[in-house]
Amino acid sequence: MNIFTNPPLSIPLIMQQEIQEQYTKPKRFYHTIEHVESLIEQYHSIHNLWENHCAVYLAFLYHDIIYEYGAKDNEEQSAIFAQKHILKYIPNGKNFLPRTMHLIRQTALHGQLQRKDLDQEERLFLDCDMSILGSNPAKFKEYENQIEQEYTQVYSKILYKIGRKQFRKNLYKAPRIFFSDLFHQKYDNQARKNLSS
Repeated sequence: MNIFTNPPLSIPLIMQQEIQEQYTKPKRFYHTIEHVESLIEQYHSIHNLWENHCAVYLAFLYHDIIYEYGAKDNEEQSAIFAQKHILKYIPNGKNFLPRTMHLIRQTALHGQLQRKDLDQEERLFLDCDMSILGSNPAKFKEYENQIEQEYTQVYSKILYKIGRKQFRKNLYKAPRIFFSDLFHQKYDNQARKNLSS
């Protein structure tokens, strides 16, 4: 699916081109246009569950638009990029921009957020981004390889493997991997199998 298929608002061609340019930059292996496509598919598959369709759609488009490996502020820089872009190209963008930026910023807090503190839309948005964990074993392995290719550009393989092992262990031990009941029921079992493999 093209990321601009059936959008909830008009996306000018120049805006589309600039978004695609960002996601097709060299040295991206997982955080690519294909990743965004998978999220837009998820967005459409649960279309009736979103309250803020335009804000959520734009948050998916922009959430990883800035991705410098090793940087601590990718999500904040992505939110700032989204703000400038949306105000530049979408006439009524200021109406849903705060929600878009809020959702982008939340992706930096996956391990710190509590389910009880999130509304349903926030839960679903974050779960879409993490749904790769519950994919089939072949897809999960491809994802793990792509993440390794990205992060070993700035970290040694040994340091990366130590950090990744701890990341997977923490996720596996968590009472809930997914915030929403929908994604918990759909993906939790497979996600735990993948994380323990």
